[in-house]
Amino acid sequence: MSNQPSVLEISAQEVYKNFLDYKDQDFIDVRSSEAHNDWNIFGSVNIPFKMFQSGEFKDLLPKSDKPLTIVCNRGNDSKVIAKFLNDNKIKATSLSKGMQAWNNILHPLEIQPKYSKFKIIQYHRIAKGCLSYLVVNNDEAVVIDPVYKIDPYLKYIENNGYELKYIFETHLHADHISGSRLLQEKTGANLLLSNKDPYTFDYTPIDHEKSISLGGESIIFPIHTPGHTKGSTTIKIGKNALLTGDTVFLDSLGRPDLADRAHEFANDLYDSLNNKIANLSNEMCIMPAHHGKVELKDFNKSFETPLSQIKKFDYFKLSKQDFVQKVVAQTNKTEKPVIYQRIIRINSGSEHILDSQIPDLEMGSNKCAISQK
Repeated sequence: MSNQPSVLEISAQEVYKNFLDYKDQDFIDVRSSEAHNDWNIFGSVNIPFKMFQSGEFKDLLPKSDKPLTIVCNRGNDSKVIAKFLNDNKIKATSLSKGMQAWNNILHPLEIQPKYSKFKIIQYHRIAKGCLSYLVVNNDEAVVIDPVYKIDPYLKYIENNGYELKYIFETHLHADHISGSRLLQEKTGANLLLSNKDPYTFDYTPIDHEKSISLGGESIIFPIHTPGHTKGSTTIKIGKNALLTGDTVFLDSLGRPDLADRAHEFANDLYDSLNNKIANLSNEMCIMPAHHGKVELKDFNKSFETPLSQIKKFDYFKLSKQDFVQKVVAQTNKTEKPVIYQRIIRINSGSEHILDSQIPDLEMGSNKCAISQK
C-alpha cells in the first residue's frame, strides 16, 4: 500500500449534510476496535487497518451500492485504505482529517419549553456527545457551556442580529476544551463562572442568590449544585427549563471523582439532588451538558426530559449513606476521561496550549457520567 496516496476526500461538513439530507452512506472505520467502540460515526463498520494488510477484510466490506467513506483518527490511514480499495475496483473516499474533523460538527436543534416565549438552541456535538446552549430573549442572548469551535454560535447571533450579553459555564470541564474565554474575547460578553471552581483568569463570579436579566426580563436563575465539581451550577431559565450541566444527565448522574475527592463530592451531590433539584416542578425540562451514545435514528432528536423522569432514578430512593456508597462504587468502575487532569488545568487557565494541540487532546468520547453497569 502506498504511504502517500492521492485519493478523493470528503469533508466532515459534507458527511454531516448527507445525514441532514437523509442520503445513504456507508463508513469503514480502520482504527482499532477499542477506538471504534469508544466513539465512531453512525453505522460505521470497524475493519482495523491491519486486516487490510493481512487480506482478512473482504468478507467484512458493506454489501451495498451506497457511497463508501473510510475513516481514521486524522485522515492519513484512511487515504491509504481508500486508495487500496479504489485500486481493487471498490470505489471509496477518505474522510478528510478523520474523526478530528467529525469532532467539530455541531448540530443545532431548537427547544421550546412549556409556557415560555424565549428560544433555546441546543448544540449537539455529535462525535463527543457535548451539549451546549444558546438562549435568546428579546434579541439578547446567552451561551452556556460553549465548545472551543465557537463559529456556530457567532454566526447564529450575527445572522439574527442578536446581542450576546453573557457566557456561562455550568462547571469546570474535564473532558473537552471550553470555548468560553475565546467567545468572551471575540464578543466582549460578560463571562460568568463559579468562584468555587479553581479558575485563574478574570471573570465575573456567579451570584447564586440573584437572578439575571436577559432581554429586559429576569429569566436566568443560577442554582449552586455541587457534586460533579465544587462550583457546579444548574441554570434555571424561566419557569420550566433547567440546564443541569454535568450534575444530572438523562440516564445517570455526574461523577464526583475528577477532583480526587469522591466521598466528599458524593455527599455534595446527594444534597444537591435531594435539597435543590428534587424540590423543583416535575414539569421542569431537564437539559444536560452531555449525553451517551446515540443511534442514527435519534440524530434529529433533542436531548431533554421532564424532571418527573429524573426523579424515578433509584438514586432518589436511597439514604445519604447508601447513596454515597453506591455512587462511589459505580464511579470506581467508570473509566475516567482521557488526560482529564491536563484538560482541567487548561480550562482553569493554569496551563496554556496552542490551538493546534486541541484536536489531539479532545479525541474520544465523554466520560463524565457514572457508569450504570
